[in-house]
Amino acid sequence: MGRKPILIQPIRLKRKREDTFRKRFPGLVKKGHELGVLCDQDIFMFVRDRSTGRVRSYRSTNERFVPDYSQMKPGDAQGPVDVDKYYKPRSVDPYPAAVSQPVRHY
Repeated sequence: MGRKPILIQPIRLKRKREDTFRKRFPGLVKKGHELGVLCDQDIFMFVRDRSTGRVRSYRSTNERFVPDYSQMKPGDAQGPVDVDKYYKPRSVDPYPAAVSQPVRHY
């Protein structure tokens, strides 16, 4: 049996938010590494904490990377508006309908 889907929304409690980030960030890095290996791509990932400004990064190569956004084509940059193309959020019903008993045919 799988896990229940969660509603993706900001976590209000600071400690819980930090714990969630600490647990999920290694998975994000693993996905980036896998994508780079499978698709023969160089992966550069930057994650910035909005409250402290701390930046965490991952790169799949030793080369230095400073993005030159003026040279990027319009379709190359992805932002929060583009998320809907890849991710369809599911709403979670807090009060699911009661499961009916199976009908037995004798």
